[in-house]
Formats: sequence, C-alpha cells, structure tokens
Amino acid sequence: MQQTLIQKILAKGIANSSFIDNQNLIAKLSLLELLQKYEKYLCLDSTYSTTYYKRIETSLQFIPDKYQHVALTLFANVFYVGEGLLSDALVYLFKEVLAKHENDYDKVVKSMHIFETDPSGLIEAFFRVNHIEGRLDAATFSRCKSVGEFITSLNNYNTCESLRQNTALQTSIKALLDKKIWILLTDFSFSGTSIKSDIERMIKLRDICYDPDDKPQIIVCAQIISSKALSAIEAKFSGQSVSVFYAQLYNDQLRIVPEEVWKLEGESELPSTLLFEKDQEVYKQVLELCNWFAGEYIDKDPAHDHTRDKCDRKTMAYGFQDCGYTVIPQRNAPSNSLPIYWYKPSKEFIAKYGINYIPPFPRTISRVTQSKSGDGDHLKSIEDNKEQLQTLLKALMNPPKVPV
Repeated sequence: MQQTLIQKILAKGIANSSFIDNQNLIAKLSLLELLQKYEKYLCLDSTYSTTYYKRIETSLQFIPDKYQHVALTLFANVFYVGEGLLSDALVYLFKEVLAKHENDYDKVVKSMHIFETDPSGLIEAFFRVNHIEGRLDAATFSRCKSVGEFITSLNNYNTCESLRQNTALQTSIKALLDKKIWILLTDFSFSGTSIKSDIERMIKLRDICYDPDDKPQIIVCAQIISSKALSAIEAKFSGQSVSVFYAQLYNDQLRIVPEEVWKLEGESELPSTLLFEKDQEVYKQVLELCNWFAGEYIDKDPAHDHTRDKCDRKTMAYGFQDCGYTVIPQRNAPSNSLPIYWYKPSKEFIAKYGINYIPPFPRTISRVTQSKSGDGDHLKSIEDNKEQLQTLLKALMNPPKVPV
C-alpha cells in the first residue's frame, strides 16, 4: 500500500503523531486541498499537479529530512486567498469611496480617475464588478492607467512641439486633469514600497498641475494591505490629504521573521502568531528552514540579485524586505511571502549549481529584466520645467473662445 505524505514523514521518525495533532496538520491540509480544488492556483502550468498534496510532496523531495516536518507545517499554514474574495473586495472599496462622498454615485464616477500600481487588468475588473459604464470613453476616462504613464504623457506634451497637436494625447491629459478624485488601486501591498513611490509621485504631479486650492484628493484602494505597509504609508503621508481604504488588513500574526527583524521594526518581543500558537519551538525551526533555503537557493540565484540588493538586510530569506508573509493569493504569489512557497530556480542557477526546487505555488515574475522605465528622468524634467508645463496646461484646459 502506498504511504500518504504524513505517513512518510512519521516513518522517518523526525515527527510523531503528537506533533501532527498539535499543529492540526491534517485538518489544515485538507482545507487547503479543498480550497484549491474549487479555486485553482492560477500560475500552475501543465507540469504541475492540480492537487495540493501532490505539489507539496514534490516540494518536500528537495528539502532535507530534518526540515521536512517543518516545511510540511509551513505548507499546511498557507493563508490562501481566492479570487471570489478579491472580487468582492473591489465592490467593497468602491462603496467606501462612495460613502466618503455622501454616496453620490454620479458625482464620484464623473470625478474619479483610477491609477493602478502595476497595470494588470485590475482597473477593468473594478469597472466591471461595480457595473460602471463608459470605461472606454476616452473623453471621460483617461487612458493613463499608471502614474508612470501620466508622467510620460505630461513630459511628452511639455517637451515635444508636434505632440502638443496630438488629439489623443490632449484628450487623455484633459480627461485626467478634469478629475478631482485620484484613486490609486492595488491588489496586494505587503511592504508598502510601490504604493509609497506612487503616492509620492502623485503628490508632486498634483502640486504642479493644479492650483493650490483646487487639488484633487488622493485615495488609495487596496484589496489586501498589511499592517506593516499601512503604518509606513500613514507615517510618510500624514497631513497630505491622502486617504487609505482597504478590504483586508493582515497583521503580524501572518508573518514569520527572525527576532532581529522584529527589533528593527520596533517590537520588543516576538508577536503572537496564528501558526504555531501551541509550539513556539516550531517557529524557531521554521526560521532555520528559511535561512537554509536562502543559503541553498534564492540568495545564490543571480536572477534575484537586483531584488535582494534592494532589501535592507541583503537577503531574501523571508521574502522582499523581510515581510515573511504566509499569504498566497490565488492570482499570484507575492514576493513578500516566504520564498519556500513560490521560488523557482532560474536557468542560470540550475546550470551553475546543478540543483532544482519545485515550489507548491510557482510565482509568475512581472519583471524579468531590470531596465529602467525612464519615469524618474521624465519626472525630473517636468519638475525642472514646471512653469512651462503649467502655462501649457492652462491653455489646454481653458482654450480661447472662438468668436461666433
């Protein structure tokens, strides 16, 4: 008779039935198996089994025996977020925006422009689930989907004489500047890095493009945000007319990071965790596993050099910026979650070290190359020549009347 995953680990003698019971592994794994049966993780290709049990069996083959029971515990404690919940989050966020404006639907729809932190179809989903019509009306809703696209449009208009006559560019800029509600829409924010960058740029553009007493309000709408990211955003932009709405707030109970990180974040002791409330010793073993995994895999992978160098501690042992989340959205695993969940070795890594790892939740990486977008240079150009741009925008928004 073929052994089950639990039986195999018990047979090796590195975990006993009490450990299995104390960590409630069977119930947790069964729940995850059921969730992914009905809400399949979207980044699986044909090489991956659709069943969660089979996927984690494969992953455990790459992990030393002494860590396998710890890895199994991590795999059982994934906080899986389905698309249905995320879709409902978009409905909730729009209701929050409406409530802030006395539930005046027509006024809000006519006054809002939506930016997306990482354009991937979220704006379209927002319009669709909230039954907002006219998404493709260029004169009503600007085609600038990101803050970077808006910066590029303004810079082109400011620096190129021929483009100032481009009707599509004129229409896009006018439609956006006519709005008094700027919404920054994001799916997941765990470190707050991307959102803070976009808000900072939005504030600069707002100061340049509008009169002091006529500036649009900035509203961040996040499907999922961490308490770490929320605190960072509120601290940086306090008093700058920036509101933050979120559908789900995840606190430190869904994180696995070492004591050093907690101290850097101002915590005097290890916060309580939802994962190992009955056995804090397991928490320490998970830290050992994460450090082993970083040393064996992700911190040696040249494909992650750029991301790792942006981390304060120069390691991806606990994901980007030591976030250490055990959260996996159905859409795609975030880099802020523990790499043992999502890391796939690059071809360069496999060629150099001759070892592989197959994660249960392979992540689809949004940036393969690290080429610069040019947004920073364009924004600096706008700031250096803002008087000229302001004059051009006033003429664009208030064209001289043609005599009848």
